[in-house]
Amino acid sequence: MKHYIIGIFIVSCFSVTGYGQSSSLWLGAHAGADMGIILAIPPYEETITSKTGIAIGAELDYWFSDNFGISTGLAYVQKGAQENIIGEPYSDTYRYLQLPVLLKATFGSGAVKPYLFAGPEFGVKLSATSSGKFFGKDTTVDFPDSMMRNFNIGVFLGAGVSYAIAPETLVFLEAGYDYGVTNIYTHASASEVFTRDVRASLGILFRIE
Repeated sequence: MKHYIIGIFIVSCFSVTGYGQSSSLWLGAHAGADMGIILAIPPYEETITSKTGIAIGAELDYWFSDNFGISTGLAYVQKGAQENIIGEPYSDTYRYLQLPVLLKATFGSGAVKPYLFAGPEFGVKLSATSSGKFFGKDTTVDFPDSMMRNFNIGVFLGAGVSYAIAPETLVFLEAGYDYGVTNIYTHASASEVFTRDVRASLGILFRIE
């Protein structure tokens, strides 16, 4: 399934080059929030709710034409969830360095342009912790490396709007849904666990070519 999704994306990227009449390269940064939850199969017995973390990174956009482009970059993203185990709340935080490869399509010709984006996102785990009351004390413990995979692949799709504050400068606001397709846990006795995230970011881009 993962290879199928990535293959379709690559074919789509090559197919849009036929629309190209002009090209441009943009570099910038973005910051925002990630509201995450985990999906367990079979479901956990405890209650699982969403957890909000930060998402911050650098972005590089290459536009084949005025309407089609590819976006990539590196971002630090905090995923996770809140859990309630035997009446005690716990907060699980998974920190990833993520590399998206997104196909973008924008519309209109004025200073304000809405756009859509979709594509795979590859994450490398930096750390994972659980915070809560352990033996009556507020404690943060690290997840053992043997318990979690070092990578997480997802499909990220969403929409945004950009505003040209100058001919070579754009600000943008966007929101997307990150659908994790990797079972992030490795121990065979546990449920399969997948990340699910809603992310919103505010950013700025500068034309460099």
